Amino acid sequence: MTHATLTAILDIAGKIDAVVRSKNTITLENAFNHPDVLALRDSLLVLLGAESTVEGLNDAVEALADEFDHLHALPRSDENIVKLGIIAGAARSLSIQAERTAGEPQEIFRYTMQVIWPYLESLVKAGIVVAGLVA
Repeated sequence: MTHATLTAILDIAGKIDAVVRSKNTITLENAFNHPDVLALRDSLLVLLGAESTVEGLNDAVEALADEFDHLHALPRSDENIVKLGIIAGAARSLSIQAERTAGEPQEIFRYTMQVIWPYLESLVKAGIVVAGLVA
C-alpha cells in the first residue's frame, strides 16, 4: 500500500508541477483554482482524503524511519549525510500530511505541492528506496 500511495502522490503532484512550470501565469499560490490544474487538484485531494492514503503515509513514515536507522549505522559519507537529511525531512512532512487530512482542501493542496512533492522528488533524485519504491 505504501508503494502505491507514494507512487500515486508522485504521479499527480508531478503532473501539477509540470503544468505550473509550463505556464508563466500559474504559481503554487494560484494553482488551486487555475483551470489548467482543477482536474489534477481534485484527483490529488481525493487521493489524500482516502483512509488508505493516510495508512500508506503512516506506513511510509515507518519505512523511512527504518531506512534512516539503516543509513545511520553505516560509515559516514557525504552522500549518506545528505540522504539522512532528506529522509528525516520527508518522514516529518509525510507524518504532518497524514494528520492534515481533515484540513481545508486549499491548505492540503498547498502543503502537498510546497512540502511533500519536493521531498518525494528529492527521495527519487537521491535514489532512496522506501517500501519498495525506488524513490
